[in-house]
Amino acid sequence: MTVASKMRMLEDRALRDAAQALVKADVAHLKSDFSAKSLGSRALARVGDGTEELVEIGKDAAKKHGGWFALGAAAVALWFFREPIVSLFDDTDPEADPAADDIKGETQEPTARSRRSGGNEINGV
Repeated sequence: MTVASKMRMLEDRALRDAAQALVKADVAHLKSDFSAKSLGSRALARVGDGTEELVEIGKDAAKKHGGWFALGAAAVALWFFREPIVSLFDDTDPEADPAADDIKGETQEPTARSRRSGGNEINGV
């Protein structure tokens, strides 16, 4: 074995040992990190961090576009309360209009066929 090849072998061994030491240190660090916290607490901490970030982004957006958020909230409120609002402006009397019963889905007088069967019709039988 020549001196050059022996020097090369010693350098390669030193590099290998250094890389092995780094890998062992990383593995030891990961083991200590995982043993300190359970997997569930890690996931919970990550979700909490993500939630905090989303809340901050939402606050910034609300400050920047507050009018649009208010408009959207008003539109949603109007959508949910549309029937009571429309009934405030409806002048027709539902008791005086027999067609209003059909619109509301209330049943009318039983037919002659249902009277004969006692009103226990199932699927038209």
